[in-house]
Amino acid sequence: MTSHILVLGAGIVGVSIALHLQERGATVTLIDRNEPGEGASFGNAGLIERCSVIPYAIPRDWRSLLAHASNRNAAVHYAPSFLPRIAPWLWAYWQSSRSERLMKIAGELLPLLEACLTEHERLVEAAGLNHLLKRDGWVEVIRNTAGMEDATRRVSTFGTDYGLSADLLDRPALHRLEPALMAAAIGAIHWRDPFTVSDPGALTKGYAALFERRGGTILREAVKSVAPSGKRWRVTTAQSSHNAERIVIALGARSNDLLAPLGLRVPLVAKRGHHLHYRNDTGA
Repeated sequence: MTSHILVLGAGIVGVSIALHLQERGATVTLIDRNEPGEGASFGNAGLIERCSVIPYAIPRDWRSLLAHASNRNAAVHYAPSFLPRIAPWLWAYWQSSRSERLMKIAGELLPLLEACLTEHERLVEAAGLNHLLKRDGWVEVIRNTAGMEDATRRVSTFGTDYGLSADLLDRPALHRLEPALMAAAIGAIHWRDPFTVSDPGALTKGYAALFERRGGTILREAVKSVAPSGKRWRVTTAQSSHNAERIVIALGARSNDLLAPLGLRVPLVAKRGHHLHYRNDTGA
């Protein structure tokens, strides 16, 4: 089979890329071993995150580092035996967490984050998925005075430097907004820009269905390798092989399995995720 562009990976990234390439007039085939939206795109926070301008960084102060190293912190849990395997990645992550590097990365990410809301609005409308989207932001709950001081600084800085819309809520304002919260919550930031998605997997599948309606092809095949083939590329799967003028690798942390034989390596590492479903009390 010959295709103009092959996109490997049918998560939200791969499916969105396939749609954009298709809109630019390309013939696109999407390949994944699973159905679209069945990997990391299936269960996650469901945020279209306009407000996370500065990436998560390794803390630089020793108190926070010790809290993480103790392996009793809710933010991070690790298997000590795994640390040697990811030591080079951790070192690169530490280097990229320096303040000046972090600000440079934030500036480079900003155009993508600024476009995310309008692009999803457009795709959601085209795919008929408006019922999955809420446009009322999300609330970051704060439990102590130091957290409120930091929140005040962030709301001011992010509004001025990055054009974000956010409200700082004191305890009474927060409990008017969410009366079911426990008293331990003393305040919050209401980030108003982001959208929330009630079913991330369904959103990805809906985008994939739109891609197919527009003439795209989706193949459920496990990709084994990619290699140059003259001026083209050959993609070998468990079932067959495919040739293309260009390929896009959107397999997340699995991307290195295909890139390493080509002498390329991207600084990605897998982590184990989980999600829980809760049944709401009335009004919560």
